[in-house]
Amino acid sequence: MTDLITETKATSSNMDLWNAVCKTDPAYTTPVTKGKRTFTAVNSTYQIRQASEKWGTYGSSWGLKDIKRDFESLKAYELAIFSCVFYYPGGEFEINTSMSLWISKTKGIIDNDLLKKSETDMISKSLSRLGFAADVFMGRYDDNRYVSEMREEFKEKPVLVNNDQLSVLFRALDAVKMKHIDFCTPWNIKDLTELHADNLQNALNWIKASQPQADAAGDAPEQAERQAVEAHEETVEETMEEFQARKSAYLRANRESTRKIALSPDQINRRESMPAKQPTSRQERQQTAVNNAVRAIQPAAKVITPHQIQTLRNTFNFAGITEQRFLRACKIDHLGQLEESRFSGAMDWLFTQAPENADPRPSNNTANIEQQTIDNARRQEQSLAGRRSRQRDRDAEMGAYYADQYQNQHHAA
Repeated sequence: MTDLITETKATSSNMDLWNAVCKTDPAYTTPVTKGKRTFTAVNSTYQIRQASEKWGTYGSSWGLKDIKRDFESLKAYELAIFSCVFYYPGGEFEINTSMSLWISKTKGIIDNDLLKKSETDMISKSLSRLGFAADVFMGRYDDNRYVSEMREEFKEKPVLVNNDQLSVLFRALDAVKMKHIDFCTPWNIKDLTELHADNLQNALNWIKASQPQADAAGDAPEQAERQAVEAHEETVEETMEEFQARKSAYLRANRESTRKIALSPDQINRRESMPAKQPTSRQERQQTAVNNAVRAIQPAAKVITPHQIQTLRNTFNFAGITEQRFLRACKIDHLGQLEESRFSGAMDWLFTQAPENADPRPSNNTANIEQQTIDNARRQEQSLAGRRSRQRDRDAEMGAYYADQYQNQHHAA
């Protein structure tokens, strides 16, 4: 009887390592199909981690030693044979493996990872002999029910409240004079120690919201005062928001009305003749040069000349209408905004508005004034056209220069 008990204890002791490492986490397994064969592969790094948890880091108290590599068989069989000794705290034993030289012989692809794969394969085979991932090598993973059980077993367990968090929970329950059973029932737990740490804050909020009405009634004056203060603060906040909204609407309307104020042709000429504000930073200079180059390539819509503006004003007298009426009809703020493509249509409209007995011929004095206006307008237009042409040329040159600089810096980076 004593020998049987001793044998049973020895058997149990011999299986301690096997029973501790035989189960495999499904998260580290992969189904593999190779031809008509289907099997489950175990992540080798997962096996090494399990061994490190038992014996320490690889190479310290366990690993491979006396590795021998036989490449002579490559000539005859195109296989490399490897052998080594696997050692661990419980002993050591020899292990062998063989690897093909080719990944694809038909395509002429040689396996460059031959040595690394051989070492990994020998470690995995050695650990499997000690029971690591034994359920995979024993075919247990062909049973879906067993795989489901392993998923449930290796599922990450929730973190429960620690002693400090339990103390906080006890104080919160004592503050509202709530029994532990009254708390555990709605949270579906048998004891306070089963509460998940992630739910602690929600539980504290629930306890605070479940405070008895008697305590709340005792604090009625203070609560009423607090509610009055909060209502006043909300009113002040709403008033400030309304003020900010009115202020923003006013500033937006002011900006829009400011943009609608158009400049006269003389003001436009003076502003265009003024030197532009020079950009300060290098990025601003590059952006300005690019914008000027784009404007030089794609000029804005052309408006009527000062000579055409004077012609329109002379026609107003002939047609018997005011300039303001003409501006309202064209939906513009001043004559300098009228596009050149609309000039002939505007003249036709003015002639249709003229009385039947109106004389379109101007007097001699009017003709002299008109001729002088035409000459001055032509000179101004030529001078302005020259300045614009030179400015466009300079902008195009600067744009090309900065574009080249940007490309060189981009290639250098």
